[in-house]
Amino acid sequence: GGGHDSISGRKPFDFIVVGAGSAGCVVANRLSRNPKNRVLLVEAGASDWYPWIHIPVGYLYTQGNPITDWCLNTDKQDGLNGRSIMYPRGKVLGGCSSINGMIYMRGQTLDYDNWANKHGCKGWDWKSMEGFFDRSLAISGGEVDVSEQRLNWHLLDIFRESMGEFGIPASSRLVSSDSESVGKYWVTQRFGIRQSAYSAFIRPVLDRPNLTVVNSATVNKIILDDDQLQSSDCAKFARGIELTFGPGTESIPVSCNKEVILCAGAIKSPQILQLSGIGDSQELAKAGINTQVQNGHVGNNLHDHLQLRAIFKLKEGTQSLNSLANSMLGRLRMGI
Repeated sequence: GGGHDSISGRKPFDFIVVGAGSAGCVVANRLSRNPKNRVLLVEAGASDWYPWIHIPVGYLYTQGNPITDWCLNTDKQDGLNGRSIMYPRGKVLGGCSSINGMIYMRGQTLDYDNWANKHGCKGWDWKSMEGFFDRSLAISGGEVDVSEQRLNWHLLDIFRESMGEFGIPASSRLVSSDSESVGKYWVTQRFGIRQSAYSAFIRPVLDRPNLTVVNSATVNKIILDDDQLQSSDCAKFARGIELTFGPGTESIPVSCNKEVILCAGAIKSPQILQLSGIGDSQELAKAGINTQVQNGHVGNNLHDHLQLRAIFKLKEGTQSLNSLANSMLGRLRMGI
């Protein structure tokens, strides 16, 4: 990724994509396929130099690490007995795809169909979306490599067999959650190395002359065209972004001719909207921000999944991921 010199004094881009994570990398790749589109991809985090990003089990050392994670925490939750829990968000090229557990999961058919049929998201039904998943796979000529996990513990085989005794069928390709089954997740890895959205969709096309990538650049707000603030079409009044390359540095305006596309994740995208004056006017006033566009939905209605883990104490000498991670020799083995 580039820096200040990559964008300073240049003519307007056509598209500005904010966030080089799982969504932003795909969007920037697809838009820059057309050589007529001048595309800027902006990431607040640093480059993906940190070695543990690329070692699959390294997610143990990237989450909660300020080198790669925003290190956010939730508010105290009534449903969690008043506890606050960590909320990992990738702060690096690749976003969360550079720090997550690499599980390749397409989700539930019903969710997609509900988005289309109940919420009016035309084209988001599962039948329409499935082809995009298929075409993105390397086996179909796409970018994403999906493979079986390389780690294997005898204990896992025993657990899978025991689930069969309870009538839960085994699955060798667990990529959706439409039915009850037990098996190993498939993962986004290539030859035993993590494949993030950045390494899959952006690094191979960095030679495109119409694609510019900058990292360590914080977007402070969206530049709005005052003449169009009353328009119902949001794309008509986003004219660019204002960003900085570090605390205390000069704000740099970057303009675009067509669209600013927010792909900064479930937390940072609404935050950028709010910083731009788009959101609930009462909440914005509390932060001293003038309302540009009133929208009470911004910053609300977050839905997420909890990962619930069953924890068991193993007999001494039983090999597991924890037994390796808790020893220096084990960590060396995982790194190799």
